[in-house]
Amino acid sequence: MDGASRSPRRLVTRLALGGVLAALWCALAGIAFAQPPTPTPVAPTPVAMASKGPLFSPPTAADGTIGCDTAVPQFIAPPGAEGMPPGPGPWQEGGGRPWLLQHLSLRHSSTHGRAMGPGEPLRGTSWNNRPVSFSLDGGALFMASRPADNVRANNDLFGALGVGWDFDHYWGAQLRVGWATPDLVNTLHTDMASQDNLFITDLSLLYYPWGDSRLRPYYRFGVGLTSVKYINDNALTINSSMYTLPLGVGLKYLIHPKLAWRLELMDNIAIGQNETNTLNNFTLTTGFEWKLGGPPSSYWAWEPRGGAW
Repeated sequence: MDGASRSPRRLVTRLALGGVLAALWCALAGIAFAQPPTPTPVAPTPVAMASKGPLFSPPTAADGTIGCDTAVPQFIAPPGAEGMPPGPGPWQEGGGRPWLLQHLSLRHSSTHGRAMGPGEPLRGTSWNNRPVSFSLDGGALFMASRPADNVRANNDLFGALGVGWDFDHYWGAQLRVGWATPDLVNTLHTDMASQDNLFITDLSLLYYPWGDSRLRPYYRFGVGLTSVKYINDNALTINSSMYTLPLGVGLKYLIHPKLAWRLELMDNIAIGQNETNTLNNFTLTTGFEWKLGGPPSSYWAWEPRGGAW
């Protein structure tokens, strides 16, 4: 009896459990295979496209440029041009001051930009891209005064090595060592071998009034030492080292991003001491300047076209 009574109960329980599972399966299947509602398409709102403006237009003489290939910032545009205040500029002819005074005005990149206009302002490169330089110059030494009353001055070839640093578009510095071998003969002791060594060492500040231009004139002034050797009237060898004031003008021209040509005229004023007279040693030299430094090499995921200065 107990077994018979349990069988119908088990059957009813199993049927009820199966119905629940079937209903649950149908509900899950309906969710999984139900089609999402089709979204209503929305027409895009038309947007007015701005017309593409022109790129840099080629500069003209009115823009205050010489030999540039791109548009020029206003800081070197001539006064009176569009966007600039009226009146003559510091580099424009007829500026109300003598030409020399216009080029003696001291400037800095923080107040005058990169360049003042003349000399072909650089675009795509700069002297300051490679601020360190090594120079080799050769030329002539002209002694305008005698080391001593009875010691003849003489002219000779002159060579110089220099290391420079341009720390601004208008300013730089250079350490220079020069050497010559003039024949300094004492007229009272012509039978004695003359001494012929003259060394000039100086540290100068260079000022570039045109700024960052391919053709770059400059003034230089500084301090240094001049060492000269000669025979005095007592037949003694004198080796005199004198404080020196180097003053001069020069010209640089950028031939290549790493190479520049130089021309320089200097008066190396050696202040006399003891029995040595004050010397005016003029030097006229020309040579080349190698530019060093610059940004590190760039690495590209593709082959770049063109080149960069």
